[in-house]
Parts: sequence; structure tokens; C-alpha cells
Amino acid sequence: MPSKPCGPLEIISPGVPRPTGFVINGHVHDFDHVTFVGAGRIRFECFHDDKFDVPFKTLEIEAGYPTSYMLIEKDIYHRLTVLRGPACYWCVYVKGQATIPAHDQVNRNPHIASRAN
Repeated sequence: MPSKPCGPLEIISPGVPRPTGFVINGHVHDFDHVTFVGAGRIRFECFHDDKFDVPFKTLEIEAGYPTSYMLIEKDIYHRLTVLRGPACYWCVYVKGQATIPAHDQVNRNPHIASRAN
């Protein structure tokens, strides 16, 4: 997926709605990023390694709410599954800057996947 610069932000979007059952295969990034769900419902599964066997965090996110996002720390393996399509999502990250807040906030927020969880 190509990224689009937006000032200091980069926006990654698949550009097309995804149907129910569509899986965004497990992957990892070398940067922190936020994924916003703009339509549909998506399950996020986060893993500590590339085996993708037992997630340490699973969260289902429905579009249309202030909590329709998932912040994923760099080096966290993750997989997305569309539970209700059509679903659209956008991944946003800041070039060269960390986006994860202090770890006390991380532990209390279910929308953040971090090694601190």
C-alpha cells in the first residue's frame, strides 16, 4: 500500500472497501501507528512474535465512535479481520517521532497495543 505524505504525517490506506471475512495478513512495522476504522467492524489481533498463534491483545472496533481506532507500537505483530463489511481503514504515523504515550496511560487504554501490555 502506498503512503501519502500529509505534513509530518504519513497516511497508509488500502483505498478500497474490504468485504466481511477479509483478512489483512499478519505483519509488523518499524514505527508506531494509529489505525482508524472509518466503516464497518474490524478485529485487531496483536502478537509478540511472528508465529501469530496466541494474541496478547484482541479488540473489535466498530466505525463511527470516538474509540474507532487502535494505536499499535512499533515491532508489534498484528492481523486485522473484517467482521462486518464493507470496511475501510486508514493507518497514520508521524515520520521520525514516537506516538506512544507514557506507559501508565498504555496499561489503562484498551486501544493501545504495546510491549507494556
